[in-house]
Amino acid sequence: MPSTADLTRTKTIPSRMNPQLPNFLLPVNLWEEVIDHCVPPPLGFFPNRRRLRHSVVESAVTLLACTLTCREWLARSLFNLYSVCVILEDSKSVDRLVEIITMRPHLALFVRISWVSPEEFLPELTRASHRSSTFPLRGPS
Repeated sequence: MPSTADLTRTKTIPSRMNPQLPNFLLPVNLWEEVIDHCVPPPLGFFPNRRRLRHSVVESAVTLLACTLTCREWLARSLFNLYSVCVILEDSKSVDRLVEIITMRPHLALFVRISWVSPEEFLPELTRASHRSSTFPLRGPS
């Protein structure tokens, strides 16, 4: 009887590098639907902000995992991540968003909804205002 190590060496999985094995591809619209399903429900769905934040964070983690799944999932996952999963709770989160978009300016076009936690963020708003004045976020024109 062959050992487990022997089986793993002799068995291969279907891939582009091994064309004699079948390669099953799903239609693009199907996997885009799967990624879109990872987006949290609309804001009005949540009775309180705590549940909203939890859902957004959970969706962000899922969408980050989708970005790492394969190259074909990256663009759609990033679009969904930055269009609904941006949470600005303090100046550090603003700085991080500025840093990310400075390195990858095309991501600024994805940002549609940013959730700001006023009780934690407003005292720091005046300190962060000089940074945001040099970094305009503009949507598509």
